[in-house]
Amino acid sequence: MKPIVGAARGYDWGSTERIQRFMGVAVDGEPIAEVWYGAHPDLPSRVANETRTLLDLLEEDSQDALGQFGSLPFLLKVLAPSRSVSLQVHPAPEVAQAGYAEDESAGIARTDPSRRFKDPFHKPEMVFALTRFTGLVGFRNVEDVLDDLSSLRSTLASNMSETLKQSNVTAPDRRRHALAAALYASPAEVDEFAASVRSAALKDAGVTWLAELAAQYPGDPGVAAAILLKRVVLAPGEAIFVPAGMIHAYSDGLAVEVMANSDTVLRAGLTRKLVDIDALLRSVDFDAEATLEVPIESEGRLFVPEAEEFVLWNAEATNTHVDCPLSEVISARNAG
Repeated sequence: MKPIVGAARGYDWGSTERIQRFMGVAVDGEPIAEVWYGAHPDLPSRVANETRTLLDLLEEDSQDALGQFGSLPFLLKVLAPSRSVSLQVHPAPEVAQAGYAEDESAGIARTDPSRRFKDPFHKPEMVFALTRFTGLVGFRNVEDVLDDLSSLRSTLASNMSETLKQSNVTAPDRRRHALAAALYASPAEVDEFAASVRSAALKDAGVTWLAELAAQYPGDPGVAAAILLKRVVLAPGEAIFVPAGMIHAYSDGLAVEVMANSDTVLRAGLTRKLVDIDALLRSVDFDAEATLEVPIESEGRLFVPEAEEFVLWNAEATNTHVDCPLSEVISARNAG
């Protein structure tokens, strides 16, 4: 067995201490948002004590090692947001393939910030909480959204409420129209919505989380969109599956995230990266509500989501030691 060294991403939403303390490396005040373990071409893990990467190793003998997949089908990350990650969705396979071909034919480099589709693959993913882990995942009940909107005094909140109350329209279509109203709102409407949230939070603790989000991302229409989504709180050891089409934005905590080996993300808010609202709206499943994954009890706990690329086995190791230089995670921080 050859141990591999994780490669870190230092995005500004990352914690400055969670991954560092979890992996026993120095806390230096700089964020580490993610550590990747896998063979994704953008940031492959290095084989410990070698110059080769896992991608190099697999390419040397991919047929015997990987069988039908031909390449490593999954990517594992340690994830540590300290504020909200972008409001995002991962497209279905056919959308990813078409979008990738379009970006390729347009000559947009993989490293270009205007590139939307990094890979021609979908990206179902599952998050397994190592600490209390929070996020927005999927849509919540329309009536619950209306209850929160009723406490807000703003033009945008009123428009979203009227859209969600349309009795002759299905719930998924009402969500679609309300999400579009939020994401395409004018800057003045977004600012008024945020001010209304701050005022309501002084009286109603139920929208305090939304006021905190507005403080993190001032002027961002993703704050208004967030009111449509389900707030999820995972206890350590719990997991949630996010299939293609499920809108989400992780918020806070430390977790293991396992996914198909893809980095295609369509964003519509709560970010400084490229936003493509049209592409996101075409890719969202407006009927998707998140559910916790139930493990299959065996030797350890086996999570089997609806994805052919991966399962996750949670087991407690005893009397096991692998000489893997975790401190080298830090040296890869600025690789991406």
